[in-house]
Amino acid sequence: MTLSPTEIFNDRKMFLIGSTGFLGKVTLSMLLHNFPNIGRVYVTVRARSQEESESRFWNSVITAPPFDPLRERYGSALDGFIRDKVVVLGGDIGETNLGYTEEQAQAIADDIDVILNSAGNVTFNPTLESALRTNVVGTQNVIAFAKRMKRPALIHVSTCFVAGNRAFSSTPDRRSTTAQNLPNVSAKKRATR
Repeated sequence: MTLSPTEIFNDRKMFLIGSTGFLGKVTLSMLLHNFPNIGRVYVTVRARSQEESESRFWNSVITAPPFDPLRERYGSALDGFIRDKVVVLGGDIGETNLGYTEEQAQAIADDIDVILNSAGNVTFNPTLESALRTNVVGTQNVIAFAKRMKRPALIHVSTCFVAGNRAFSSTPDRRSTTAQNLPNVSAKKRATR
């Protein structure tokens, strides 16, 4: 059996939540670049109004560097290609039905094949309420939304990150620390056995 991503994505409809974040932008750009025969990609852009969502998408998402390969491929036809393939929606994962009415939520759920959720609060020190609203309640709301689908399919991307060798402040004394001089937990566990 041979799996062909091109065939898998052909005419599929995706719901990309978190499209304004770095990972969301890269994902959308790669989907459109590598699978131009994808059916449609619904994207959420949180804002106070649909007009603001559209403006934010066209001014902050499509203009980002991950879309450079699409600009090179399509040139002046890029706007038309994007308008044909992408549906910009408002929405907020912290809200029931992702901020949509019952009818709107069901119409979207009935028209999509898979949800890809990369939304999350990625600030290092959010308030507990903010972190819970987005990363916990938001994830619960996305799962509930997926259950509306005929054949629920959800890909959830965690908001975890890797620090690598990057300097950061540790608590409580805010010393500068790097990953190189952090304790090796598994080595300590082995030594205490």
